[in-house]
Amino acid sequence: MERIPPETTTAIASSLYNSLNISQRDTSSDFTQPILDSASHGVIISAQAKDVGKLYNELKATGDEEALAGFREVIQNLAGNLDNQALTKLVDFGKEAVEQGETEAFANLLSVAHELNEEGKSSLSMVVVREAGNTYSDQGFEMTVEFAQTARSIMDMNFTTTKENISTIQDFVTTWRNIRTQEDSEQEEIEQDLQAFATQTRSTEADEMEDYLEQVNENIGTGNDISDYT
Repeated sequence: MERIPPETTTAIASSLYNSLNISQRDTSSDFTQPILDSASHGVIISAQAKDVGKLYNELKATGDEEALAGFREVIQNLAGNLDNQALTKLVDFGKEAVEQGETEAFANLLSVAHELNEEGKSSLSMVVVREAGNTYSDQGFEMTVEFAQTARSIMDMNFTTTKENISTIQDFVTTWRNIRTQEDSEQEEIEQDLQAFATQTRSTEADEMEDYLEQVNENIGTGNDISDYT
């Protein structure tokens, strides 16, 4: 496997070591080697670091520099904030995406995160990543792919300003979460609603998006079928 550039592993590994306050072996070594001597805080272990290295190389092979940058930023953020749960979900989604031939969906999620970071919206960037992880944990792989693809689609829409893309991403994530966490709904019904919502969102014109998202939000939990608004 191709070695990760030293400056990249140094930055990521240093973040891990500093945040965990545990002994350092070699921050410039490949992630395929153990980079942690203990897991006293339970945040990341050598096997997980290995997976991070593999995912880095899978993303690099796609040639998507924005996704690669997003991956570095997200890993550093999660490790620096000792967020093992979100880190595990992200890594598990990435691994399954590679196994299922859906690496592009993983890359889409990370490129969105990077673009939001570039616009100074680092908090929103992590909201998107964490919602993807929660979707993966609760609704599974296919719905997470739908989420990632739809988020990417919104960022690519022809809004008048980038600010509108960002605002729409925020509203999309909020609506997605509201659908996903409906009370008194069977999981199958929730997944059908998410699928319908994602499909329609990707086909809605930019100038109609605000009204569409507002309409869906107003009808969540009312017993009306989400597909009625598609």
